[in-house]
Amino acid sequence: MKRKFFTIVNVIFVFAVLTAVPALAQSTGQILLEPDKQSVSSGESLKVTVSIDTGGGNKVNSYQAILDYPQDKLEFDSIDTDASPFNMALEAKGENGKVTLIRGSTASLTGKNLAGVVSFKAKGEVNASEITVNNGSAIVRSSDNSNILPGSTVQNQASSDSGG
Repeated sequence: MKRKFFTIVNVIFVFAVLTAVPALAQSTGQILLEPDKQSVSSGESLKVTVSIDTGGGNKVNSYQAILDYPQDKLEFDSIDTDASPFNMALEAKGENGKVTLIRGSTASLTGKNLAGVVSFKAKGEVNASEITVNNGSAIVRSSDNSNILPGSTVQNQASSDSGG
């Protein structure tokens, strides 16, 4: 009887853990990079769509996306943010192996939202996977200005301000 009871308790525990883990995983944001090609050769263009996924039910109103790219293999060309729902442009530049996109929104946004499309010109053979999200990136939740991007080194600015 005790064995059956412990088996039932264990099954319930495992079920609870397995159903809770996906919910926890969705509660953080992500910066998604979607290249139009997996690899390019010298002279070819590479476009990378950058999207902000708010994860779970988070509502966000700003982000800072910093992308690192191998400047010996890629030359920054341009950033197109015209179709982004983040309607306040703060910074959009690419130089020295980094692309920086900082934008805000007057509305709180949820789900997957376009940040912009970054265009490069290849100097040589390069894989799109060599373009990465820098840990100085951030996605800011509207309700409390917390950064919801895991692994980011950007801290909540509101908590470090001295009141007054």
